[in-house]
Amino acid sequence: MNKIEMLGLRSKAKLGDKEALFEFGQCYYFGIGVSSDFNEAYKYIKLAADKGIRDAQYFIEKNFVVTSFLRRPRSL
Repeated sequence: MNKIEMLGLRSKAKLGDKEALFEFGQCYYFGIGVSSDFNEAYKYIKLAADKGIRDAQYFIEKNFVVTSFLRRPRSL
């Protein structure tokens, strides 16, 4: 993805386009056109999931919920 495409995608995501939110979040997750940042990835993908994007909902379940569970400290 070139810089112009990334800027266009970012603009659409900032305007709340649900497909762009998911795609932009994936860019952060995989480090495509931006530095990999899981917090930013989650923020954008969660917004897409909340807007009803089923692939985003699945992505969160698969890549964030399970990971969070595995990293959760155990209580005594």
